[in-house]
Amino acid sequence: MCRGAALPTNTPSIPCIFDPHGRAGICGDWLLGSSVESAALSGMALANHIADYLGSDGVRPEEFAVGLHKDFQSLQGHDIGQFPGLKSMEKEQVQAYELTS
Repeated sequence: MCRGAALPTNTPSIPCIFDPHGRAGICGDWLLGSSVESAALSGMALANHIADYLGSDGVRPEEFAVGLHKDFQSLQGHDIGQFPGLKSMEKEQVQAYELTS
């Protein structure tokens, strides 16, 4: 994964990554986009996936492997603090102040 100024620039476009043999899972906003919603959906997806795996008593773990061989895709996301569906506001001009002593 590459990040540009703390924003993901590419993603595997899957909600979570899970390796049942290594018993490790990964979740986060960078897997689906760059928003709080993406982070929440990713965490819930991983939790549900782990619950399903544990409910199967570990039978056929290869069926539960997710995201281990998926190529990364370019991400069409939003800047931090922006929300999908809302237009970006024009940046206000910032006035420079000079401190004098």
